[in-house]
Amino acid sequence: MPPPRIRKSRRIQDEKTKEPPSSLTPSAGPVATRRRRRRSLIISRQNKTSKLSKNSSRSSTHPLPTGPLPLHDHESAQSPVVKRAEGVVDTLHKAGIFFKALVAAPVSDTRTEYRNECLERFAPHWYGVTRWISYSFLHASKLSDHIGLVHGCTSLLIGLTASAGGVRTALNEEFGIMPCTIDTLFILLAQVNKTTGKYINIPPSLADCCALVELLTVQFNSEGGREAIHTRLLAVSKTVRRAVLASLVERPEQLVASAQGMGLIGAAKSLTYHMRSIVKIGTDIDLWDEIVGQGVIGKCALALSKLVEKAHEAQLTDDSFWRAITEAVYHFIAGVLGFADGPAASLASMIKDGFFLCIIRCMHHSEKPRARGFWLPPRRVIPYIRVRKVFEALQESGHFELFRQRGDDLPEWVEENCRGYETAYQDSYGVYVNWKNVPVIMCSNLNHVTSRAKDEASCGKPKTCGGCRSVIYCSRDCQEEDWNELHLKECRALRRRLPRHESIRVTSSSFQEKRDQLAYMQYIMSMKPVEYVVGVTRKRPGKPWDEGSPCWLLDLASPPTSSQEPVKKELGMVDFTNADTEWQPRILHCIDGTQGDPETSWIAEAVFPLDSCTRYNVFAKMKIYTQDGKTGMAQVVSSVFRAQ
Repeated sequence: MPPPRIRKSRRIQDEKTKEPPSSLTPSAGPVATRRRRRRSLIISRQNKTSKLSKNSSRSSTHPLPTGPLPLHDHESAQSPVVKRAEGVVDTLHKAGIFFKALVAAPVSDTRTEYRNECLERFAPHWYGVTRWISYSFLHASKLSDHIGLVHGCTSLLIGLTASAGGVRTALNEEFGIMPCTIDTLFILLAQVNKTTGKYINIPPSLADCCALVELLTVQFNSEGGREAIHTRLLAVSKTVRRAVLASLVERPEQLVASAQGMGLIGAAKSLTYHMRSIVKIGTDIDLWDEIVGQGVIGKCALALSKLVEKAHEAQLTDDSFWRAITEAVYHFIAGVLGFADGPAASLASMIKDGFFLCIIRCMHHSEKPRARGFWLPPRRVIPYIRVRKVFEALQESGHFELFRQRGDDLPEWVEENCRGYETAYQDSYGVYVNWKNVPVIMCSNLNHVTSRAKDEASCGKPKTCGGCRSVIYCSRDCQEEDWNELHLKECRALRRRLPRHESIRVTSSSFQEKRDQLAYMQYIMSMKPVEYVVGVTRKRPGKPWDEGSPCWLLDLASPPTSSQEPVKKELGMVDFTNADTEWQPRILHCIDGTQGDPETSWIAEAVFPLDSCTRYNVFAKMKIYTQDGKTGMAQVVSSVFRAQ
């Protein structure tokens, strides 16, 4: 599961805020163009007057060169200014080696005390050091070892912010949340190899992950570090923010493109850390919107799929690779389901690009979780397989047939999820293929059945209310009839609360989604009522529970319960008062209409997934009808769509 999302008012601070590190280059791709609400951000962590911040500010006057370095030639190499800059770079290398060695050393009281003393002595000079780092990268093209400078500075940051014991100390935390530290991290992430034009990665060996990506994840794993990164990203200029986020969006594809042989293992480990960082970025809405605008979902999905296929073609059996890439895939899916505005659309796009095959390759290497672990395929995807666009993407890819041939050697907890995928796919096949010609009544007019034809085939082009766009009619006659009876008051109330009802507005695409949801209700109530449907009492507003209405509840928004989870008591009572709102008179009218014929008509509530925070609640009055000589088929008579 991804971490809780920070839901702040949207704001992107403009170019007039804090000065950005001048060595970052605008190499980002396009960002989302939709308008954002401005965000009032209090940069509390940057204004904290901690001991380290005070000491650092006192040492802010360090003798930097007043202008650019001379052009790189034999004479300029002998220049005192260039020699001094090269000396600083050499010192940064040595400092990085020293502090990283302190982290790598075995833990003991003596070493911990010595390390803390070194950090405390270094703290007053850190701000000045970061100024030299920024200056060095600004003129990196005139220095002898650009890549070595990235290595040295990365080691230095690791030595200052990581702990030998695995848990950051107060000193590590103080170094990690300082704005100058975050700026240095941004500078390192954005560095591009002048020869290859690719972002610089720092693998100590082919089988190890990129130290720079690991450093970023260490920062994100700390609540203070994560808040410091989010705050600083929103404080720097838009150009800098784009450049930093572009380094996160583009780096996975570059890691995979250059990975060969044992380098596949290092790439898999790097992607694990990288996907964790992407998920942490997603906890801030503004930052998530920016990386989505740069194509993070498609690019990361493609990178993961390509790396898995490379390993499959190379017949790589190394367990460390498959454990790492499986975890990376799991974290990425969790981020998409947790933060994407339209998870179903994102999943469908990923599946079309071959991502489901990536899941199939990895699921044989899933580990049984201890507390909250990971394994593939994730159960949270199952409700989205019931969405038409996801089902059709699976069908067109042809990979679901390979999924069915997975063999019988999977662990039980993995096989249980696979059965859930197959069940959802079979249900969708029944709805979208076998029952595609079964009529579905979409008209919102409660008198539609008596005043108009009974199936949708005879209805003209569907119409909607031009004011609220929240109801559907088969004809102008039905629209006028419903307007006079119910919708006049509904429409006024809905327009006053339009943002709340934005997700249920009728559009060309949402009309198909609504029809699919009603078709699913008809299919399940007709073919699989015992497997999915629970009888409950639906509370009536202002009435005690014993005066509630009998109702069938169908939850298709939640994944099936695992056999490892404790059995939940059967749900006996449900209260949809908060969801009904303006629709309450219409719903009560439908409920009252079933009272006289309880044997052949009833009410049902179905829940469908929209995104991680919102569900579709579909109320329907249903009846029994006969089709092809078969009695007992369920048909929707009237329906109401709400989002909650």
